[in-house]
Amino acid sequence: MEEAGVSPSTGCFRLLVRHLGRTERLSDGGEQVMSLMKAHRATPDVQFMNELLNYQPNMPAATALLETFQTNHSLGPNSSTLCALLRVCRRSKDTAAARRLITSHKTMPEQSPAVWNAYLHVLLDSRLHHPLVKAFHAHPAPDHHTYAILVQSCAQAMDEQLAEEAFTKMVHKGYLKSKNAIGSLMSVYAATGNAKKAEMLMDWSAKKGIPPSDAMLGYYNTAVRGSGGQTVE
Repeated sequence: MEEAGVSPSTGCFRLLVRHLGRTERLSDGGEQVMSLMKAHRATPDVQFMNELLNYQPNMPAATALLETFQTNHSLGPNSSTLCALLRVCRRSKDTAAARRLITSHKTMPEQSPAVWNAYLHVLLDSRLHHPLVKAFHAHPAPDHHTYAILVQSCAQAMDEQLAEEAFTKMVHKGYLKSKNAIGSLMSVYAATGNAKKAEMLMDWSAKKGIPPSDAMLGYYNTAVRGSGGQTVE
């Protein structure tokens, strides 16, 4: 680019961070990229900051980086920043830090349903069902992603009753945009050995024209196998 007389923009460096992060080659936390930006006189913006935060190894590193951007570039957090920090918490299973983030930014006008969904994912990956249910009820605007996360948590905890209640609400709200929710409910029936309900869910999905995923078929077969029912391939 320089040979053509064109300097790389901040957007170019954001794409570089994404590429290095996804290929696990951002081992220095982005210091080399920041040095390159400085050399090319490119100014970091909030989008670049959030992209770099996504790939920090833990919350102490992410917090230090955020403070650097706030001090040196006067960049403040928005909802995407919080989502990035929560993704760091999710990878490092730092539920305490995630809880602090939600609590400290509860009244932020930028907070969005995506922030709460990111927080629920932290609790889901840590298999904290009861805190997740509590957080679900505090969610300002649950969407189809929120309900799908709740059903997945119910599957982990074998909470058949709440899973069915959540699934029913998803149907009534028109939130069945993902087969993950159906597969998660089926996994509850697989865990509890409820072949009858597994067959009813499979029939319901067929009538709705929702093709079963491989995972759903696997859970179905597990549920019916214990009762001597007919498995499907």
